[in-house]
Amino acid sequence: MALHEDLTAAEQALEELERAVSTLAGHFGDGLDIHRLREDVARVATDLQLLREATDGPGGQAHSPDPRAAAGSGGEYDPAFWADDDDFGAPSDSHNSRSH
Repeated sequence: MALHEDLTAAEQALEELERAVSTLAGHFGDGLDIHRLREDVARVATDLQLLREATDGPGGQAHSPDPRAAAGSGGEYDPAFWADDDDFGAPSDSHNSRSH
């Protein structure tokens, strides 16, 4: 299959998956599992769209950004990336040093 045919087939499969998830939601309601499943399907849709857009490059060839581009030299993230972030839920020293 050509690249565009493969993308179209994947998009059609995604549409079928979206319908199946909607049908499951009718059985299970809109609980956490269905919510997470819908988010996963949405991420797949976004990724397929990005792949589709990547084919708009020179000659319609597939190109994708290097995932290592988010990392600095040596594969480490630039420390500035994390500068304004907290501890991502890890206990801080102030939580561990409480007196009882």
